Amino acid sequence: MAVRSAGRELTYRALDRRSDALARVLTGLGVGPETPVAVLTDRSVDVTVAFLGVLKAGGCYVPLHTGFPAERMERIIRLTGARVLLTDAVMAARGLPGGDVTVVRVDGPATAETGTGPGPAEAVCTPDQLAYVMFTSGSTGTPKGVAVSHRNVLDLVDDTLFDTGHHDRVLMIAPYAFDASLHGLWMPLLRGTTSVLSAAGDVSAPRLREMFDTEKITSVEMTAGLLRTIAEAAPETFRGLREVSTGGDIVSPVAVRRILRSCPGTVVRATYGPTETTLYATQHAYTDAAQVADRVPIGRPLDGMRTYVLDEQLTPVPAGTPGELYIAGAGLARGYLRHAARTAERFVPDPHGPAGSRMYRSGDIVCRNRDGMLDFLGRADDQVKIRGFRVEPGEIETVLSGFPGLTQAVVTAREAEGGKRLVAYYVGDGDLDAGALRDHTAAALPDYMVPAAFVALDAFPLTPNGKVDHRALPAPKFTATAAYRAPRTADEETLCALFAKVLGTERVGVDDSFFDLGGHSLHATRLIGELRTAFGTDVSIRQLFDAPTAAALLRLLHARAPRERRPVPARSRRPARIPLSTAQHRMWFLQQWGGPSPLYNLPVVLRLRGDLDRDALEQAVRDVTARHESLRTVVGQEDGVPHQVVLDAAGLHPDLPVTAVDEADLDTAVRQAGRRPFDLTADPPLRAELFALDEHEHVLVLTLHHIASDGWSKAPLSRDLATAYAARRSGKAPAWAELPLQYADYTLWQHTLLGDPGRPGSLAARQLAYWKDALAGVPDELALPFDRPRPADSGHDGAALPLHLDAGLQTAIGALARRHDATPFMVLQAALAMLLHRLGAGEDIPLGSVVAGRGDAALDDLVGFFVNTVVLRTDLSGNPSFTELLARVRETALAVYSHQDVPFEQVVSAVNPARSLSRHPLFQVMLVLQNVTGYAFEMPGLDVTVVEEATSTAKFDLLISVTEHYDDDRRPAGITGYIEYDTALFDASTVERIGERFTALLATVVADPGHRAAAPDENNAVPA
Repeated sequence: MAVRSAGRELTYRALDRRSDALARVLTGLGVGPETPVAVLTDRSVDVTVAFLGVLKAGGCYVPLHTGFPAERMERIIRLTGARVLLTDAVMAARGLPGGDVTVVRVDGPATAETGTGPGPAEAVCTPDQLAYVMFTSGSTGTPKGVAVSHRNVLDLVDDTLFDTGHHDRVLMIAPYAFDASLHGLWMPLLRGTTSVLSAAGDVSAPRLREMFDTEKITSVEMTAGLLRTIAEAAPETFRGLREVSTGGDIVSPVAVRRILRSCPGTVVRATYGPTETTLYATQHAYTDAAQVADRVPIGRPLDGMRTYVLDEQLTPVPAGTPGELYIAGAGLARGYLRHAARTAERFVPDPHGPAGSRMYRSGDIVCRNRDGMLDFLGRADDQVKIRGFRVEPGEIETVLSGFPGLTQAVVTAREAEGGKRLVAYYVGDGDLDAGALRDHTAAALPDYMVPAAFVALDAFPLTPNGKVDHRALPAPKFTATAAYRAPRTADEETLCALFAKVLGTERVGVDDSFFDLGGHSLHATRLIGELRTAFGTDVSIRQLFDAPTAAALLRLLHARAPRERRPVPARSRRPARIPLSTAQHRMWFLQQWGGPSPLYNLPVVLRLRGDLDRDALEQAVRDVTARHESLRTVVGQEDGVPHQVVLDAAGLHPDLPVTAVDEADLDTAVRQAGRRPFDLTADPPLRAELFALDEHEHVLVLTLHHIASDGWSKAPLSRDLATAYAARRSGKAPAWAELPLQYADYTLWQHTLLGDPGRPGSLAARQLAYWKDALAGVPDELALPFDRPRPADSGHDGAALPLHLDAGLQTAIGALARRHDATPFMVLQAALAMLLHRLGAGEDIPLGSVVAGRGDAALDDLVGFFVNTVVLRTDLSGNPSFTELLARVRETALAVYSHQDVPFEQVVSAVNPARSLSRHPLFQVMLVLQNVTGYAFEMPGLDVTVVEEATSTAKFDLLISVTEHYDDDRRPAGITGYIEYDTALFDASTVERIGERFTALLATVVADPGHRAAAPDENNAVPA
């Protein structure tokens, strides 16, 4: 087998025949020796057909990154002079770059494997002929095309580095437009083994582990940043692999040690090499954690390569002395395509090698250590590495200079927690909007080249010789706006402080938008509670959207008189029978209806490495149960009416059973533990079980029932368990502050707040009246592309597939939301409704979602079930553009958020839809954007990893649940999640296509908000 990807595969025979067919097409189009051919395909087996077909025709391929903006791709096509663009159905549907090119579909019938026809025209091909041109960032503002020959690639693959027997099945994670793809593609293909291309997107530890096992991977190459992330989360992910190669940035010694300790028999190889040296110039391998010192060297040169550490006169410096690294030998590229001056500057004569040889000036500062290996110390010029990618600040400055009104820009890299961050300093005519500058940059450059902060200056500081003094540039503040206006009055100070408190930011100016600073609907609810306490008046979510800055909100507050205040949650006198909360009643009703079921179990699985004190952990679980009444509350009944029964903590001693288990049986044991149902009348809703793999490795399963917990409860649960374990390990009881109230107090407050739904004027009655009107005539069932008829009674068996939106798309979604005074969730909702409309669901699309129900700070530290379900009805009549649809969605969402208190069961009763055991009432598709506060289970003496468990149940036909991720500077880092589906209705392949179409539609509408609901679907393109 030559290559596999996403269930598709090509044998060497099939690859040979298909690339022959493509070569014939290309030859007919005039492709010959060193003719550049641009390649833009999805990550699939077709990319290998494209590359090999170009080479067989004698040309050189120019790979285009699928994440590049169209402007950058068009520039690369112009720079190379490519006249042919190879693509496929997926990329054609997303939109191709413009330019005078002939488009050829690699997956079209002309390139199909037929097994007949003549071979390709005999191309004149020599070892020194160009094989490919890959582009890196250029200091002059123009990308540089590194021209690499056949000989370069063959010499790399022939290196003894790959004679280890480790590379039978190689996983390629890197984008094919970057040279790291050589490891995953050409190395196995030229050595007769198998290349496996990972799907774009999810590279989490669970997903990688799944790929490693499913595809029987033996080796993988990844960036140092990704290696560090996986090693921190789950170093055992690499267990069973023969080799892991990493580079592209400084390799973490801690990460290498963790992997080697967790994965006996696995080799970790640190590599180094610019694109100009054909992937690798040096390398160093580790087989034991004891070999890893405080610094991971970049190692020694590969066979046929030479490295020099030289001073400014090109004289070798002594060992231990810093100097600039120069690289020579077989891997040296020809130079930069059509850029002779730049080539002459970086590829210089080698005075230390054979006559006529060259060496590459890397710009990296290194020193040779006492073991004869090279240690990387930093950069000699302005070029920087950002998230493993090489970036020339000058290219970003060139893009910024095209913004109207901007007169000068300087881009630098600043050290920050988590690594280097790009900062753009600028001078302009008048006040330039930092958000607009960010959007302008993101439209022209990859996401890793978009600065994390934009700082406005009146003038640049200069050195005595008139150059910009980089050392005098001010340190940036990574906030939403660069133009900061401080609060001046007491009310402004109070309101800005409340913004900062709710959002967790260091400072907020009076003109900073609450939503530009990262606010979402949960934050908005929290802020409204804080405003109620501070200013004595209520503000609606709609009003906050309309007045999102401190200045605008204060004008609103000052223009109105205080009105009747909403009661604040507080401790209260308890009646003899404490009623269930509305959320608890929902869970109780579901159990009474269907019996005990694991459907609403919430397992939390923790892998614990280190010296675990089992007694301290058992006592800590008891402490947490005692602290939170919700975790020791069962349901009693009197005259058929359920009520809360809070068990006495003194008489409740939950055990922590310990079971010895092998790694092979662990998944089954954990799954069984998490699926054991609760009897809500007798079982406390928290169960703890410990599985011992060996003396120093355990897995703790905390299974909670949804009646006592929700997603937001994980943060207080993790904090309290960590505090209790640390105390008990030291022989003490935990010393924590008393909770301001318990869940029973919240329940009584909720009943007071809502009032009697039968009494006109009560909050419940008012909100139910809204819902009856809003959901009148809502469809009973959405017509979805089911693979099977709906059964009479849903068994709720389910599965899930991953969903990933990259950081670039996340940035674009946020920018679109800001331009239309919406939230990212509203953009996702509008896109999902548009997709379901195209799938045949009609023009009236009801979607379910959840609201957190924690609008008051007093609820932050409680473990309990607070969330409520709401229905978001979307109107697609009249073939609206996406902009028009987003406005409709925004209007509906703001109204829903203002009527979110009344429980969903009461809404169902009031609307009274047709009921069926086979489907969920009012909606069958749910969309959730998680905004859960970050949590981490940290225990002294232990390395704790949260293990994500695969779902095996489905509460709805489809549930799309995603979480936004940000780096330390609040820069978008991608949106990840999953699509949970009912396996009685859908095949995995159908749901996978729905996910692909959702992602493609999002990419389309952020690029073209005028895109209409009835426009041709992105993935309906028919191969040519």
